[in-house]
Formats: sequence, structure tokens, C-alpha cells
Amino acid sequence: MMRILGVFENVSKVVWKVLNKRCNMNIISMDIILIFVFAVICAGLVEGTCPSTCSCVDNSSGSHVNCNSKYLGRIPTLPNDTYHLNLHNNNISTIKAFAFMNLPSLRNLNLNNNKLRSLVSYTFINLTNLNALYLQSNKIQLLERNTFINMTKVFYIYLQGNNISDIEEHALGNLTSLTLLRLTANPLNCDCSIFAFWSWLIERSSKYYIGSSATCSNGTLVKSLQSAVLDTCHRK
Repeated sequence: MMRILGVFENVSKVVWKVLNKRCNMNIISMDIILIFVFAVICAGLVEGTCPSTCSCVDNSSGSHVNCNSKYLGRIPTLPNDTYHLNLHNNNISTIKAFAFMNLPSLRNLNLNNNKLRSLVSYTFINLTNLNALYLQSNKIQLLERNTFINMTKVFYIYLQGNNISDIEEHALGNLTSLTLLRLTANPLNCDCSIFAFWSWLIERSSKYYIGSSATCSNGTLVKSLQSAVLDTCHRK
């Protein structure tokens, strides 16, 4: 019960902050938000078991769940103590917000070679202990704002080999431990919409492996874009 209340409090604050900025809070009351968030969390914290199509190994770290090449079309219900999750080479095309809410112990998540087309806001919320996220060789076109939020322990994010053309402002949140972000082979739009991502990269220019390979659709490295031009965009 204490874990449920802790998660409830943290997520409620995040959702309230976002909606307070983007919505008319005279219409959307805090009570409605709290009820919604609590319902989502309670549903997510129902104890899961090993999916019948996958194999699971339990040890002192938690459950290692292997669903590699099982023709899955969605994220299955999983053990709450899942530590390592391999969903490589399946047919997953969408992941709903809060999909991993019940997996706070997850350290490694492999979603390589699926059919994902976008990553919606709050897809990975509550994965506060995640270290590595593999999303390469999908069909992702857009990273929405708040896609990667409160993932303060993630070191590696692999997004190469997708169709990413747009990265919304605040899509990459407080990734304070990030040391590697791979975006090779993505046709990024380098018009004014790239400004927020470009600024985020420049702030981390001392860390070579964070987005250094990100390129525009014309082959230009994002980091090499001229600040004078993009600053003009920002002032429009």
C-alpha cells in the first residue's frame, strides 16, 4: 500500500503540473485528475505473472523476461519485479501511456525491431531505475513531449534506424545520467522545429556520444547547424 501511495503522489504531481500549463484548470478539476491517476496506477500495480508465450527466470535481482520473436502485437502483462525485459523482434506497433507503470524495478528494456510508429507522452513514466532502452530498427516518426521523463538513471538510449523526423520540445526530459544517445539513420527535419532539440544537444556538446550522429534529412549533422540561423527561428 505504501508503494501505491508513493507512486500515486509522484505521478499526480507530474500530471497536475503538465495540465496546469496546457489546460484550463477551471474545467479540469484536481479531483478528477487524482481519481484518473489513481485508477491507472491501481490497474497497473496488479501482480502479474510470466506471460505464457515468454520465458522467465527469477533471481535475486528480479524476473528476467524473454519474449524475443514471439509475434506479440502488444505489451503483455508482466511480473511486477521484472528486472530485464526482452521484446525484441515482435509486431508491437503502439505502446500506450503508462504502459510500464507497474515495473519500477526494470533496468533493461529491449524493443528493437518492432513496428512502433510513435512514442506518446508518458510512455516510460515510472521507469526511474531504467539503465538502458533499446528502440532501434522500428518505424518511429515522432518523439512527443514528455516521452522520456523522470528517467534519471538511464545511461543508454538507442534510436538508430527509425524514421524520426520530429522531436518535440521536452521530449527528452531530465536525463541526468545519460551518456549515450544514438540517432543514426533518422531523417530529422532541420527547419525551425529542430530548435529545441538542437539547443538540448548543444548544452551537452561536451558529451560526444549524446546525439553526435543525429543528421538532418539532407545529411547535415544537427550539431553543425548554425546558431545564428536557429536563434532567428526562436525569435519568430
